[in-house]
Amino acid sequence: MAALAAAAVLLLSGAALAWEADDEVGRPGMLLAGMSGFGSLSEESVLGDACADAVRAAAGTDLALVMGGEFTANVEPREYRYGELCAALREPEKPLAAASVTAAELKAILEAGFAAVTLGENEAIDREASASAAFPQLSGLSVVYDTSARAGERVMRLWINGEKVDLTDGQTRYTLASTADVFAGAEGYPETACEVLDGTLAQALADFVAAGTPDDYTGSGRIRAVGCTDDNLVRRFPVVLCVLAAILIWLGSRLWKYKYTHRSAR
Repeated sequence: MAALAAAAVLLLSGAALAWEADDEVGRPGMLLAGMSGFGSLSEESVLGDACADAVRAAAGTDLALVMGGEFTANVEPREYRYGELCAALREPEKPLAAASVTAAELKAILEAGFAAVTLGENEAIDREASASAAFPQLSGLSVVYDTSARAGERVMRLWINGEKVDLTDGQTRYTLASTADVFAGAEGYPETACEVLDGTLAQALADFVAAGTPDDYTGSGRIRAVGCTDDNLVRRFPVVLCVLAAILIWLGSRLWKYKYTHRSAR
């Protein structure tokens, strides 16, 4: 992603400085939304993707995870000062941290993030019951999880930087960034040895916005829920049936017309 690469270059070049409340940060190229309905508390959001990308760029890690409960407001496409941007975060001065994890350890971390997801009527996700500050917003990885499975057994497939990984792999290690409290066990996450970094959540987001968030920024598709009627494939199934039915009717009418014309010709 262009914004992620630019933020990383900005940080590595030493151009990023400590922000003061009145400092002009810049203008996001588009609305970074994450507060509609239960937003980032039960599903992936654009704001969650952007913030996770920001943390990943700030920490220089392979992956990043930010809890969905970190947000208090959307980040709109307008000029921001640092103090205004801080207001979009529940605890803007949370320190960042980084840990070295295996795929198996990463799976356990993600399981904690999806534990609160609950199905309601018609096998749809009950957004109110599922709303949890722990819901993960991700960068550098994508995951498919089964909402109908028991908590702790939901992560089905995992890709890191586009490559599918073995969920039982306890050898290969990846660097994961988050806020320090996640690694300390906040909101039910497993305690994980980590190194606390100099930056904060708000500083990472400010650096990311200052680097230039494009107007077509989207990281959607990082989290897919299956085993529920919220799944895109499940929702598309009735449409597929209608299309198939229309094709069969069209083929039937063509066949009937051909036979009728052929018989008339005799």
